[in-house]
Amino acid sequence: MSVNNLSAHGRAYYSSASQSELPLSLINKMKSLGINPDEAGSVAEAYNLIKEAQKNQNVQNAQNSSNDEAKNNNEESSAARDEAVELANKIGVKVSENDSAEDIISNLRSYIEKMLSYAVDTYDKALYDKFSEYKRLLKDIETKESGGTFSDTNVFSFMDMVAQQNKFALNLGNKEDKIDKIG
Repeated sequence: MSVNNLSAHGRAYYSSASQSELPLSLINKMKSLGINPDEAGSVAEAYNLIKEAQKNQNVQNAQNSSNDEAKNNNEESSAARDEAVELANKIGVKVSENDSAEDIISNLRSYIEKMLSYAVDTYDKALYDKFSEYKRLLKDIETKESGGTFSDTNVFSFMDMVAQQNKFALNLGNKEDKIDKIG
């Protein structure tokens, strides 16, 4: 292909590539990374400039990814705290503005366990069912707070809770066994 067959823009591009003695693919790669091809006096310099630009680009991408992940974790933690506050208000557990999500969750867990134990002691199935549901909601909030998804432990814990409810409903086992098994 001769230079005469190219458009004016193409001719300028082709002639600049010819003058610098760099392969066209290398020039294109440099331009795509924002490097001026005139900065490289040789092919080796061009490769070094490309390598440095790619390394800087990878560092920038990693920083952006890390910043995005931190932002998502903060949003999830904030959402979990809001849900924990809502559950605390529903149950009647006091929360101060300075309490962290972990503090609220810990207080809720303690209160729910006490109420479940009380329900077993008094054979109050309605209260037990109500606080079992609160316990399930709390597990969901804890999962959100930790940024995870349901694990095998959560699934088995849920299955154990259902088994305990069935035993309670059928009045199987003695009262002390029921208290020890709740959880």
